[in-house]
Amino acid sequence: MPALPVLIGGMILDVQAVPTAAYATQPGGTVPGQIKMTSGGVARNVAQCLASLLGPENAPMLISIIGQDNAGHLLLQHWQSLQLPCNGILRKRGVSTPMTSYIFNQGGDVAASVADVKTVEDHLKPADLQPFHSYLQQASIVMLDANLSPETLEAACHMAYAAHVPIWFEPVSVPKSVRASKVLNCITYISPNAHELIAMAVAADSTHSTELANKLLLQMAAGDAMSAAKQLHLLAPFLMSVLKAGVKHVTLTLGSQGAALCTLGSGGTSILTQHLPAIPARIVNTNGAGDCLVAGSLACLVQGQAPISSLAFGMAIAKEGLEDQGNVPADLSAQAHALSAVSKALLEKLVTTEMRLGAEIVLAKL
Repeated sequence: MPALPVLIGGMILDVQAVPTAAYATQPGGTVPGQIKMTSGGVARNVAQCLASLLGPENAPMLISIIGQDNAGHLLLQHWQSLQLPCNGILRKRGVSTPMTSYIFNQGGDVAASVADVKTVEDHLKPADLQPFHSYLQQASIVMLDANLSPETLEAACHMAYAAHVPIWFEPVSVPKSVRASKVLNCITYISPNAHELIAMAVAADSTHSTELANKLLLQMAAGDAMSAAKQLHLLAPFLMSVLKAGVKHVTLTLGSQGAALCTLGSGGTSILTQHLPAIPARIVNTNGAGDCLVAGSLACLVQGQAPISSLAFGMAIAKEGLEDQGNVPADLSAQAHALSAVSKALLEKLVTTEMRLGAEIVLAKL
């Protein structure tokens, strides 16, 4: 069996509403616009994007669960149309296929959303992973999204970790980000935003004050254009907590300020951050950009590239996602050369910093 990526998590039908350009959403009222249904879910989006980048012969295995209903039929039909493997997609009678409803504002950002993913949380159980035990233990990398229950996350982590398979955890949201708290020592990569990082750190390290963490988030929200250096300085104690808990690499997304790869420094007493600025984009849809970043990073990691180069390529894919109407841009393989050039140009703007709590030293600006 070839070593292929294995992704476990949500396969979700998204219902997306976008107001027409002349109207803004109004509480208590309706406005003209467009409503469409599209395939979504973090693990599903990442798997589709990854398959586009790696080619059909290296397509990842997606393990997820859907109902035997119309929504599930639509998702499965689309997956089959992409000629991707379906043997990991479980269908269960009497449950509803996971769905999420999104309302976007005129700038392409999510204004509000409601997610119903109880089927993934309640019905994709550790026992359901047993038939895929050999796939997990022979995978090139395993990605888990936080739509899974803590028990299923832990079971998947233990299977992969026992075989020394690297694990990537995508936190999905603040409430769900803490579900991997008991297995952070098994996880190689996590990809939180600042809010998710703080939630994970507070769950992992009881010395953090929830009240102080909330004050920090308010401070960061008030500083709309806060520099990446300032954000990283404020987040240093929380980064230290998750790294000390065992996570090897934190891919920290910083919104308009780009992203940073964070690891423990020499001796485990400092944090080494490698920051890359955001790539300018004409934003159409922000919904799948984070999933594209993960997929681009995974595509490079399974080919043996360094984590920082993988992040740069992931950010190039995320830029394509921001400029596309769908959750996943179509035909990324045809753009591989151009995307590689974008990521190499981005690496020229890399700033590496070693942070000790209360102090920081810029080591290199390449």
